[in-house]
Amino acid sequence: MSTLEEIKTSKKNLDKAIESNNNESTLQILQNLSQAKITLEILKSTKLGKSVGKLRKHSNSEIQKLSEGLVNAWKKLLDAGASTKKEDDSKKRRNDEEQSSPSTAKKTKKEEEKPKAEPKVVKQASRPTGGNTQIRDKTREMLESALAPTDQVTDTLSAPQVAMDIEHELYTMFNGNTEKDYKAKFRSLHFNLKNPKNPALRNSVMKGELTADNTQDMASEETKRERKEIEEWQQKAAQVSQGNRTSTNMFKCGKCGKRETTYFQLQTRSSDEPMTTFHECTNCGNRWKS
Repeated sequence: MSTLEEIKTSKKNLDKAIESNNNESTLQILQNLSQAKITLEILKSTKLGKSVGKLRKHSNSEIQKLSEGLVNAWKKLLDAGASTKKEDDSKKRRNDEEQSSPSTAKKTKKEEEKPKAEPKVVKQASRPTGGNTQIRDKTREMLESALAPTDQVTDTLSAPQVAMDIEHELYTMFNGNTEKDYKAKFRSLHFNLKNPKNPALRNSVMKGELTADNTQDMASEETKRERKEIEEWQQKAAQVSQGNRTSTNMFKCGKCGKRETTYFQLQTRSSDEPMTTFHECTNCGNRWKS
């Protein structure tokens, strides 16, 4: 192996040969360097690569070739040294972390060895019998579809289980009759569960916050507000006899488009504000106020 002093001497001689444009000496020194065992430490200490690197654009083709070969070989040596240093630093850092917090390392090992908890199995309700089973099966199927899992919320309950519970409550509510009232109530529930304006309802049901026996509460805030307005309208209308209502074609029904309406007016606000006009379409029964 070449000594550090030998390589330092060769570098000095190379720099002199380059400065004096002595191609013969330059070529001889490069040939000697290509035979020498040069380590990463020697390269860093002598900065030999800088001197040889300048010769890659030399006018002499043989000097160019020798200098390029040396530089490429030394680059590989530098890359290998950098990779080894990176691995050593990584190992040292891991050792330091383990020594500074041994309790944490032991805890992590214990956690890895700890058996994972078995997934919770949701108990499925048995399929009820009685009534029109075809209608009841279709009801459960559509309710389950309306309660299908979403990406936004993690459900606590199982959609098939909740669908069975709601259907069973409907069946019980109407004493086993699966005709008109049962179907009407189901359509209302199904609409409210799928209503994009009322996502909180579906989430409350699947988290167990709203149970099947509270089906009367399964409506959006907008629907509840509309119901309240209708009830208020009916209360006001009950105060006015049919004879006190005026028939007119001045108002167009927003539902059927006909101009066959009756209206009456009541003072529903303070006396200094205009009266409220209540309209009813005699063609389709639609009601509104203005």
